[in-house]
Amino acid sequence: MAQINIIREQISNNPIASESIHQLDEIQKKADNLFSKRDFEQAVKYYEESQLMGEKLLNQAEEIGKKRIVKIKNEALNSKKIFDALYSELISSEKTKSKLAEIDSFAKKAEGSIQSNDYAMAITEFNKAVDAGHNLTNEVKEEIKTKAKLLQEAVQKQQIKLKKYKGLSPEITEKIVKVDVVISLARNELLKEEFEFAVEQLEKAQKDCQEILELAEGKYQAKIGNDFTDPKTGMDFIWIDSLKIWAAKYEVTNGQYRKFDPTHDSKKSEGLSLNKDKQPVIEISYYEAIGFCEWLNAVSKKEAKIPEGYSFRLPSKNEWETLARCGLEKFYPWGNEWPPAYGNFGNQESFPGTWKLDGYTADTSIVTCEIGESGKNEWNIYGMAGNVWEWTSDLKNGRRGLRGGAWTEVTRAMLVIANDRAYAPPDQPFDNVGIRVILSGKE
Repeated sequence: MAQINIIREQISNNPIASESIHQLDEIQKKADNLFSKRDFEQAVKYYEESQLMGEKLLNQAEEIGKKRIVKIKNEALNSKKIFDALYSELISSEKTKSKLAEIDSFAKKAEGSIQSNDYAMAITEFNKAVDAGHNLTNEVKEEIKTKAKLLQEAVQKQQIKLKKYKGLSPEITEKIVKVDVVISLARNELLKEEFEFAVEQLEKAQKDCQEILELAEGKYQAKIGNDFTDPKTGMDFIWIDSLKIWAAKYEVTNGQYRKFDPTHDSKKSEGLSLNKDKQPVIEISYYEAIGFCEWLNAVSKKEAKIPEGYSFRLPSKNEWETLARCGLEKFYPWGNEWPPAYGNFGNQESFPGTWKLDGYTADTSIVTCEIGESGKNEWNIYGMAGNVWEWTSDLKNGRRGLRGGAWTEVTRAMLVIANDRAYAPPDQPFDNVGIRVILSGKE
């Protein structure tokens, strides 16, 4: 009996064997009943059966326990494997490797539990670590998603700024086309929720957009001390430090003037066109010239491309002469010697009776030439000698001053820089008078 009670206590304390203790209790109950009836022989038989049953239950429990330990150990090791794979991703990412303190704490407890064979606790701690890892991954993903959205908004604003520069130059247009492709790729990645790759593309696009904007604004925005190109017309301007103004590098062309007046026609002479896009505009009065300047001011100030207090206008007589002399004492725009080093003047073939430019043979244009073919001075300003007269703001007896000579000039006297005899009615256009524009502060 004592042995049976010991076995029963062992079974009661064994969580596995205790599940079947009722089997032992049924046999022992029969033995107790027989004992109470003094059927000792049968009682002993049942007590022995009860003892064997108890030993059997304990042996079965031990085997089941071993199997359960192996199973839970395998589960713990599998949990560790899952955790290790996740941790490897987290530790290799710049975005998560500095945020692993909580995960490391769970993992340390789990490893300790494995060492002490507490596999159930190890599983619990590894699961906590994996859950924390997934939470961190989702948190970082949301951060990247938010970053991608903010980058997309910033790049879209840059794109709006870039639109006005597209088509102004092949170099800038090519760069804008390339960055548009990158932005399109990023947009597709956002739709696929590939936020990390989208961020990578958008950061590249943002950097490229900024570089293009700096290039475009450096070229197309008037900053004191630097040359620039007017984005609306494509007119190039040179900073003249001695005058603190910008001077147009070339005379205004037909193509540029037609941005202002699309119907303008510079006509023909002797059947030859004076109306090509790159020929200087003519057939405009002084009033039309200042109208063009006012239009330039309106569109440029709207786009904030010129400094505060600056405006486009025609040069004064003194400004024009300074531009022609390049700060030097000169008789002619090209220097003091004859024949001219460059210039488009009247041809002997066109004006045989009045032509008095002996020695000058470099002129090959019968009428106006393209602005880039009219010769340049030391300040890189073209067309100061011939091609077309240029309106200035100088006023004498109700007439406005002309400077520079033209494709029709046939005498040396008219080519002298300080020539003070060329004035014309401001309301009349001429086939040999055009304009050059300057950008200056208040006069």
